[in-house]
Amino acid sequence: MSVRHRGIRRLRLVLAALLLPVAALTGATAAHAADTVEVDGVTYELAVEGNPGAGAVAVSYSEATNPAHPDVALQDEVTIGGNSAPVVEIAQAAFRDTDIASATLPAGLTTIGPYAFGMNDLTEIDLPESVTRIEGYAFISNNLTSVDLPELVFLGQHAFRRNALTSVTLPETLTTLWDKTFSHNNLQTLTIPASITSLGAGVFGDNPDLENVLFLGAEPSTGDSPFASEQSETSPQIEHLWREGEGQAASGGFTWPTWHELATSPYVEIQFSDPTAGTPMPAPLFLPLSELTEGTLWTTVPESLLPSPAHSDLEFTGWTIEDAGTQDDAQAWSAGDPIYGDATLTAVWEQPAPELAAIVVHASATEVDEGDSVTLTAEGFDADGLSLGDVTAETTFTSDVATDVVDGDQVTFPTASAHTITGTHETQLTDAVVIEVIPTAVEPEPTQTTDPTPTPEPTQSPESTETTGTTGDTLAATGATSQPLAAAAGLTMLGALLLVLARRRVTTMTETGR
Repeated sequence: MSVRHRGIRRLRLVLAALLLPVAALTGATAAHAADTVEVDGVTYELAVEGNPGAGAVAVSYSEATNPAHPDVALQDEVTIGGNSAPVVEIAQAAFRDTDIASATLPAGLTTIGPYAFGMNDLTEIDLPESVTRIEGYAFISNNLTSVDLPELVFLGQHAFRRNALTSVTLPETLTTLWDKTFSHNNLQTLTIPASITSLGAGVFGDNPDLENVLFLGAEPSTGDSPFASEQSETSPQIEHLWREGEGQAASGGFTWPTWHELATSPYVEIQFSDPTAGTPMPAPLFLPLSELTEGTLWTTVPESLLPSPAHSDLEFTGWTIEDAGTQDDAQAWSAGDPIYGDATLTAVWEQPAPELAAIVVHASATEVDEGDSVTLTAEGFDADGLSLGDVTAETTFTSDVATDVVDGDQVTFPTASAHTITGTHETQLTDAVVIEVIPTAVEPEPTQTTDPTPTPEPTQSPESTETTGTTGDTLAATGATSQPLAAAAGLTMLGALLLVLARRRVTTMTETGR
């Protein structure tokens, strides 16, 4: 507390002491006592004279009569003039500059008046949910480090100025923040609810540690900059919803790349949808449009932030996107693909492929000649025996004959025999087919026969010498010789001779028999 404040306080105490005898003489004290009550240094009076139902007001504080000072505990209700009244208000300057370090507020409190706790040493304050109004300067010049505001309808100017606030939670019931309400603090981040439609000058000024302010609603009306400062420059980054930016908002809108000379960053809202309701979808994501390509801002959703849809009867195949930044129809989307505006990612499902239960190997022929080839195929079937189509590409073929040449789905058979060809699917399912390889027929080679009887060489008579020239010339032209002809003539003569002899013998026998 400053020397000046202490001097003013001592002067008030002296004046109060001097006036007590006068009040006693005039009877004013007795009259006042009927309308007020003091408990632990706090004086209360009825909010409306003669009407305890309207509640009581804490009007002043005397540290001299509070044994717990500097800690103050206000009553939830008091009895005045024989009537009980709830404490609903703290009057203007009731605890101003009284060196209090903590204050416990009434459970039913609704209003905290101007300067009510100004210029004290409060480091924290628990505001009851019943409080709806905090007037201007109510907590100015304290040491509050954080405050959680209830559902206020009014928060006056300078209300929390000159504290040590590092964070504050603003209710969605407020529509206006007045001048310098949170100036001269240590705020680091702020979220402005969509209900705020007006910001006073310097409301967040002189917060040199303030790094970013996120606006959840439309651009609020402003006069001078809400971040105007007197001593310490305040230059946070302004984060706002993409749909409330200039060009997307119904009117006005946050400007890019700056607003009130502060850098701006649009945020897009990413929602997730599952039409089958198979997997609960997470809350929407808010991501900054942090990438810039050819003058266009964009972002993406990394794989780590995507949900993992699951369904007992369906197979998840990916996402489709509806992107307000492009206004295109829904199209396929994958992690890493650009997003330009508010978007909805919808899970895509399909019936799962039937499970392969068996394969059957087919051959283009089951009987081939030695040296020929066959083409093999494999067909898949489910547990019900229904064909799942060709699975040749996932099948490897082998033969039980080492000399067979297997080339993919082609098998060549160099040797004849029964060959068993086995197909093995990548799931380890197998089937086999037997190919009969027929040996190639061998043509017999022709054999040359020779006459074992040598042909006698003919003898040439002297007299035939002259005639052989012509005959010899003819035979030479045909490739023959005269020797076989001579032999044949000799045999003919011999046969004739034997025939003659045989006839003579028959004749002799006939004559003798007579």
